[in-house]
Amino acid sequence: MPTVTVIIPSYRSATTIPAVLGAVMPQARRHGAPVVVVDSSDDGTAATIRSRWPDVDLIVLPTRTLPG
Repeated sequence: MPTVTVIIPSYRSATTIPAVLGAVMPQARRHGAPVVVVDSSDDGTAATIRSRWPDVDLIVLPTRTLPG
């Protein structure tokens, strides 16, 4: 089975990231796939991720970045 890493770009997603990670995390855990969120916002997204999904690898960037 191939190994994958799930990478989720995030910008001002405090209201949407719970649904995204709620859907992705059970599948990722079941298959042993790490999940990385790259966040470049200041709306509390990082705090939400840290408190609810401590096993997510979180990269916080100081300035806005685009997904590409």
